Amino acid sequence: MNNKYYKYKMKYLNITEGTKTNINLSDNIKHLLNVPSPEDGNDDISILKKLLEQYKSTAWDVHNNRLFTYDEYYKAIIKYKPNCLNLDNLTPSEKKERIKDLGLCQSHGGDLFAHSQWSALQIINWFENNNEIIENLDLHTTVVCAFFHDIGKAYDCKYNMYDTTKYDGKGDITHPEYCGDVILGKIKLRKCTIDSNIYDECINVNDLLKNNFKDIDLKLIALTAYMHWEFGKLNMGNEELLDSRILIYLSIYLKYCAQVDISPNELHLNYCIAISCADITASTNTHLIGAEFSTFTNPKPTPVQLYGVNVAIQSYATFNPWNRFKMNIKYLLYRKRVLQIFNLYNNDNLPILD
Repeated sequence: MNNKYYKYKMKYLNITEGTKTNINLSDNIKHLLNVPSPEDGNDDISILKKLLEQYKSTAWDVHNNRLFTYDEYYKAIIKYKPNCLNLDNLTPSEKKERIKDLGLCQSHGGDLFAHSQWSALQIINWFENNNEIIENLDLHTTVVCAFFHDIGKAYDCKYNMYDTTKYDGKGDITHPEYCGDVILGKIKLRKCTIDSNIYDECINVNDLLKNNFKDIDLKLIALTAYMHWEFGKLNMGNEELLDSRILIYLSIYLKYCAQVDISPNELHLNYCIAISCADITASTNTHLIGAEFSTFTNPKPTPVQLYGVNVAIQSYATFNPWNRFKMNIKYLLYRKRVLQIFNLYNNDNLPILD
């Protein structure tokens, strides 16, 4: 391991010396997570990864309705010097100029492949360090769920993932529905050229999962995708109303369990919570490898490999919502309270809320 990275990890990532779990990933998992390369073949996983790289969630030029080139983006960064971690200190005009107008700071610092990989790697990190959020969960199942949680963002050849015309114009808030539907095979991903021309061929993610990850329950993967935005909503609003928000969360959980025909038990609930948390951390790769190893802060970062996987670079500035909204402090407290209320109602007696 890179010694400089190790020192960062021990100092800043709240990881202490202690008992570690040895991580053994299957070949298919490693292939799924490794950064696409020219040496990749034409197998279904390689094709999928290359497609995911085309979808961006930052650096959108609203004036010309296209992605910034890297050169344009870094020129804008030098000019405006946005501090994405301290946006509250900006005046309203600065916020409009630096963020809304130029799109320099958004939720994710990488493309869709990077975000998916970082989510999965965060899960592995929690397994390695015996974090209670992965208690009783299966490593490979949780990793695959994490990688595919946002898969519906890649179905339509609209590369700006915040394009208002995505998801049939219904808005980003509906994207988890599309993610679950893609996993269940209700929607197929279109193979697209960079200029958004659409080929006749489609990628059937349901078939890909069946062929490459036979031992993992497709219904569970879909459930975690449908649910992945819901846990973060517990952090929105007055803490005195947390239990009310938890009841809404659990009602939604019951709805999606019924929709995918899976048991609404505590284990499946824990999978949903873990995937939601991994998603929030994965706005950036700094939770995994540290800011100094990011392309955004260092044009020539030291390559970092974790668990036999080359970590995708962070190309863009990000809000880092995991830290900004203090989910890094609250996530285990929220999880504990969710499980308490779930068990209080004895699973089957939870109120169904409209």
